[in-house]
Amino acid sequence: MISTGRSFHPMDGHDELGYGIRASKGFQHSLKPTFQGLAMCLDYSVLAFRKRMPVLDFLKEHIPGISLNIDFFRFRKDVERALRGLRVNVTHRLTRQKFVVSGLTKENSRRLKFPTEDPSRCEGGSHEIRLVEYFRDKYKMDIMYKDIPCLELGKSDRKNYVPMELCVLVEGQIFPKEQLDKNAAVFL
Repeated sequence: MISTGRSFHPMDGHDELGYGIRASKGFQHSLKPTFQGLAMCLDYSVLAFRKRMPVLDFLKEHIPGISLNIDFFRFRKDVERALRGLRVNVTHRLTRQKFVVSGLTKENSRRLKFPTEDPSRCEGGSHEIRLVEYFRDKYKMDIMYKDIPCLELGKSDRKNYVPMELCVLVEGQIFPKEQLDKNAAVFL
Protein backbone atom coordinates (compact mmCIF):
# COMPACT_ATOMS: atom_id res chain seq x y z
CA MET A 1 0.00 0.00 0.00
CA ILE A 2 1.04 3.57 -0.68
CA SER A 3 0.36 5.84 2.28
CA THR A 4 -0.33 9.50 1.46
CA GLY A 5 -1.61 11.68 4.27
CA ARG A 6 -4.70 9.90 5.60
CA SER A 7 -5.13 7.73 2.49
CA PHE A 8 -4.02 4.20 1.64
CA HIS A 9 -3.80 3.06 -1.98
CA PRO A 10 -2.75 -0.38 -3.25
CA MET A 11 0.40 -0.60 -5.37
CA ASP A 12 -1.38 -2.76 -7.95
CA GLY A 13 -4.79 -2.48 -9.58
CA HIS A 14 -4.30 0.94 -11.16
CA ASP A 15 -6.18 2.42 -14.11
CA GLU A 16 -3.82 3.86 -16.73
CA LEU A 17 -4.58 7.50 -17.63
CA GLY A 18 -1.63 7.93 -20.04
CA TYR A 19 1.11 10.55 -19.89
CA GLY A 20 2.90 8.61 -17.13
CA ILE A 21 -0.09 8.85 -14.77
CA ARG A 22 -2.32 6.19 -13.22
CA ALA A 23 -5.41 6.38 -11.03
CA SER A 24 -5.53 4.34 -7.84
CA LYS A 25 -8.65 3.45 -5.86
CA GLY A 26 -8.05 3.40 -2.14
CA PHE A 27 -9.39 4.43 1.26
CA GLN A 28 -9.20 7.58 3.33
CA HIS A 29 -9.61 7.29 7.08
CA SER A 30 -10.61 9.87 9.66
CA LEU A 31 -11.86 10.07 13.24
CA LYS A 32 -15.25 11.71 13.86
CA PRO A 33 -16.50 12.70 17.29
CA THR A 34 -19.92 11.30 18.20
CA PHE A 35 -21.95 11.46 21.39
CA GLN A 36 -20.81 7.86 22.09
CA GLY A 37 -17.09 8.68 21.55
CA LEU A 38 -14.79 8.70 18.56
CA ALA A 39 -15.79 6.78 15.43
CA MET A 40 -13.39 5.78 12.69
CA CYS A 41 -14.71 6.52 9.19
CA LEU A 42 -13.38 4.89 6.03
CA ASP A 43 -14.17 6.66 2.77
CA TYR A 44 -13.52 5.62 -0.82
CA SER A 45 -10.76 7.68 -2.43
CA VAL A 46 -9.28 7.92 -5.93
CA LEU A 47 -5.93 9.62 -6.48
CA ALA A 48 -3.74 10.10 -9.52
CA PHE A 49 -0.13 8.94 -9.11
CA ARG A 50 2.94 9.12 -11.31
CA LYS A 51 4.16 5.72 -12.49
CA ARG A 52 7.61 4.37 -11.71
CA MET A 53 9.34 4.69 -15.06
CA PRO A 54 12.60 5.92 -16.59
CA VAL A 55 12.71 9.71 -16.93
CA LEU A 56 13.23 9.54 -20.71
CA ASP A 57 10.14 7.31 -21.13
CA PHE A 58 8.16 9.73 -18.95
CA LEU A 59 9.19 12.64 -21.17
CA LYS A 60 8.21 10.73 -24.32
CA GLU A 61 4.73 10.10 -22.85
CA HIS A 62 4.31 13.52 -21.26
CA ILE A 63 5.61 15.84 -24.01
CA PRO A 64 4.22 15.06 -27.47
CA GLY A 65 6.80 15.14 -30.28
CA ILE A 66 9.87 15.36 -28.04
CA SER A 67 13.16 14.52 -29.70
CA LEU A 68 16.21 13.14 -27.87
CA ASN A 69 18.79 14.52 -30.30
CA ILE A 70 20.20 17.98 -30.98
CA ASP A 71 16.62 19.27 -31.41
CA PHE A 72 16.03 18.67 -27.67
CA PHE A 73 16.64 22.31 -26.74
CA ARG A 74 13.34 23.28 -28.44
CA PHE A 75 11.59 21.36 -25.65
CA ARG A 76 13.82 22.55 -22.79
CA LYS A 77 11.19 24.69 -20.99
CA ASP A 78 8.54 21.94 -21.25
CA VAL A 79 11.00 19.35 -19.92
CA GLU A 80 12.07 21.56 -17.02
CA ARG A 81 8.45 22.33 -16.14
CA ALA A 82 7.50 18.63 -16.25
CA LEU A 83 10.42 17.42 -14.12
CA ARG A 84 11.03 20.20 -11.57
CA GLY A 85 10.17 19.05 -8.05
CA LEU A 86 9.76 15.37 -8.95
CA ARG A 87 11.63 12.73 -6.98
CA VAL A 88 13.90 10.27 -8.77
CA ASN A 89 16.15 7.32 -7.98
CA VAL A 90 19.45 6.79 -9.80
CA THR A 91 20.31 3.49 -11.48
CA HIS A 92 24.12 3.76 -11.62
CA ARG A 93 24.51 3.27 -7.86
CA LEU A 94 22.94 0.80 -5.47
CA THR A 95 21.04 3.21 -3.26
CA ARG A 96 17.46 3.70 -2.14
CA GLN A 97 18.06 7.42 -1.78
CA LYS A 98 15.54 9.71 -3.47
CA PHE A 99 16.63 12.94 -5.09
CA VAL A 100 14.52 15.98 -6.01
CA VAL A 101 14.94 17.42 -9.50
CA SER A 102 15.82 21.10 -9.16
CA GLY A 103 16.38 21.79 -12.87
CA LEU A 104 18.42 21.02 -15.97
CA THR A 105 22.06 21.80 -16.65
CA LYS A 106 22.80 24.65 -19.06
CA GLU A 107 25.24 22.49 -21.02
CA ASN A 108 24.53 19.12 -22.60
CA SER A 109 26.17 15.95 -21.26
CA ARG A 110 28.98 16.03 -23.82
CA ARG A 111 30.20 19.52 -22.77
CA LEU A 112 29.43 19.45 -19.05
CA LYS A 113 32.46 19.75 -16.74
CA PHE A 114 32.65 19.91 -12.98
CA PRO A 115 35.49 20.38 -10.45
CA THR A 116 36.83 17.27 -8.75
CA GLU A 117 39.56 16.57 -6.24
CA ASP A 118 41.70 13.69 -7.43
CA PRO A 119 45.33 13.80 -6.18
CA SER A 120 46.40 11.06 -8.63
CA ARG A 121 45.45 13.10 -11.72
CA CYS A 122 47.10 16.44 -10.86
CA GLU A 123 49.45 17.91 -8.29
CA GLY A 124 47.18 20.78 -7.21
CA GLY A 125 44.50 18.33 -6.09
CA SER A 126 41.59 20.01 -7.92
CA HIS A 127 40.81 20.00 -11.63
CA GLU A 128 37.85 19.84 -13.99
CA ILE A 129 36.60 16.60 -15.48
CA ARG A 130 33.98 15.99 -18.16
CA LEU A 131 30.84 14.27 -16.94
CA VAL A 132 31.01 11.65 -19.73
CA GLU A 133 34.60 10.72 -18.75
CA TYR A 134 33.65 10.61 -15.06
CA PHE A 135 30.87 8.05 -15.65
CA ARG A 136 33.12 6.02 -17.96
CA ASP A 137 35.99 5.94 -15.43
CA LYS A 138 34.05 5.57 -12.17
CA TYR A 139 31.02 3.46 -13.17
CA LYS A 140 32.22 1.84 -16.45
CA MET A 141 29.17 3.33 -18.25
CA ASP A 142 29.00 5.06 -21.60
CA ILE A 143 26.41 7.81 -21.74
CA MET A 144 24.19 7.25 -24.80
CA TYR A 145 22.40 10.61 -24.98
CA LYS A 146 25.24 13.12 -25.00
CA ASP A 147 23.32 15.92 -26.72
CA ILE A 148 20.72 16.49 -23.98
CA PRO A 149 21.21 18.22 -20.62
CA CYS A 150 21.59 16.36 -17.35
CA LEU A 151 19.30 16.62 -14.34
CA GLU A 152 20.39 18.84 -11.47
CA LEU A 153 19.50 16.90 -8.33
CA GLY A 154 19.54 18.13 -4.78
CA LYS A 155 19.82 21.46 -3.00
CA SER A 156 21.11 24.64 -4.61
CA ASP A 157 24.33 24.70 -2.54
CA ARG A 158 25.36 21.18 -3.54
CA LYS A 159 24.16 19.97 -6.93
CA ASN A 160 24.55 16.52 -8.42
CA TYR A 161 24.57 16.26 -12.21
CA VAL A 162 23.13 12.96 -13.44
CA PRO A 163 22.31 12.00 -17.05
CA MET A 164 18.55 11.59 -17.58
CA GLU A 165 19.00 8.04 -18.88
CA LEU A 166 20.23 6.98 -15.41
CA CYS A 167 17.19 8.32 -13.50
CA VAL A 168 13.86 6.66 -12.70
CA LEU A 169 10.76 8.40 -11.30
CA VAL A 170 9.86 7.31 -7.77
CA GLU A 171 6.52 5.52 -7.52
CA GLY A 172 3.75 7.01 -5.40
CA GLN A 173 4.16 10.71 -6.22
CA ILE A 174 0.75 12.33 -6.31
CA PHE A 175 -0.21 14.02 -9.57
CA PRO A 176 -1.72 17.42 -8.66
CA LYS A 177 -5.50 17.56 -9.00
CA GLU A 178 -5.27 21.07 -10.53
CA GLN A 179 -3.28 19.68 -13.46
CA LEU A 180 -5.78 16.85 -13.88
CA ASP A 181 -8.62 19.37 -14.15
CA LYS A 182 -6.62 21.46 -16.64
CA ASN A 183 -5.77 18.44 -18.80
CA ALA A 184 -9.06 16.52 -18.41
CA ALA A 185 -9.83 16.72 -22.12
CA VAL A 186 -6.43 15.21 -22.92
CA PHE A 187 -6.96 12.24 -20.57
CA LEU A 188 -10.42 11.35 -21.91
